[in-house]
Amino acid sequence: MTWSLLITIVPIVHQTLARAVMGKDRENVGDTDGKTIYYTGITVLVITGLVVFAAMEAKADIAFGTLLMISVMLYQALMERLYLPDPRYYIVTLLTLAAALVYILFFVL
Repeated sequence: MTWSLLITIVPIVHQTLARAVMGKDRENVGDTDGKTIYYTGITVLVITGLVVFAAMEAKADIAFGTLLMISVMLYQALMERLYLPDPRYYIVTLLTLAAALVYILFFVL
């Protein structure tokens, strides 16, 4: 229940923070020269994570899910830092990551 709620809440929090900080006209890494690198990296991270998750024991699923979320969001923040001109873009992603970690700390663990 809590993971499905987290998966639902994180994109909503990200969009809300992005609109509050950046306004309605927000750029995307997929619209820049880093499109291929961004989508390839996210795909590799998620596929690797799912393969490793399938091979793991059930006891480590919370820690692994948290580490996968951290790695994907930090990769997204790095790509935003490299390819988008305004530094506020990656700050929004890092704030969303912090909010998700607080949620995990208080409601999942």
